[in-house]
Amino acid sequence: PARAAFHNSSHRYRFMLKWASLVFAVAYLLAHAHGHNAPTVTGPPYNRGDPLILQCKNATGSWADPPTCLQTGSPLSIVFQEDSVVMCTFKVDTDELWRYIQGLLAADSPWPCRIRFTPEATLWVPMPLTLWGAGEDSHFHINPHVNFVLHATNEVVTGAAAYSVLDQFQFVPRGSFITLHGPVRWFKEHALPNTQTSISSATAALYVLLTAISTALIATAAFAALYRFILKPRLAAAFLKMD
Repeated sequence: PARAAFHNSSHRYRFMLKWASLVFAVAYLLAHAHGHNAPTVTGPPYNRGDPLILQCKNATGSWADPPTCLQTGSPLSIVFQEDSVVMCTFKVDTDELWRYIQGLLAADSPWPCRIRFTPEATLWVPMPLTLWGAGEDSHFHINPHVNFVLHATNEVVTGAAAYSVLDQFQFVPRGSFITLHGPVRWFKEHALPNTQTSISSATAALYVLLTAISTALIATAAFAALYRFILKPRLAAAFLKMD
């Protein structure tokens, strides 16, 4: 019991120390920020399952809600610390939005989006939405498969990015629809998936399989040679003696 109590108290101490370090770091950055309207980080943190407060630049360059998805009737949204799949179809229903997206594609520029650090903070975490495609006067081709990658530390968002991954390009004439779709993956603090482990495991499995096949082939060839050049003559000689 004493050891368990010590372990629990040590865990709580490390959690409080990590949280205090994060708050101190943010406070230090804000205290040294230029200008009179320094952002605030006051208010409660996110809870698992909370919808993130997300904004993107619109055609006029102002921050606004993301495009409204036909599937939900609400702006594109991401849920805090829950892996999911985004499926959002929205209409390019104005010339301004058309030219804006076309300009992003032509310049290979990301669509600027951002997420609140906490639900009530005025500090925002940038989440550039990188779109891949090419535009012409009457239409453009866009790759709508997007991976959403986010990081969280102690119930606050600490990093985010969204980028296109090669899929099937969507043909989008004026006044039609774009369907953004792709996985949402959350990672703790600075962590990223270690693909080397899975690659090594796959390589090891392949090596074992090839080794087993090679061993079987060698054994078969060796037995065939043994039978042909040694066992078969001896068996033949033995039968001749019996006759």
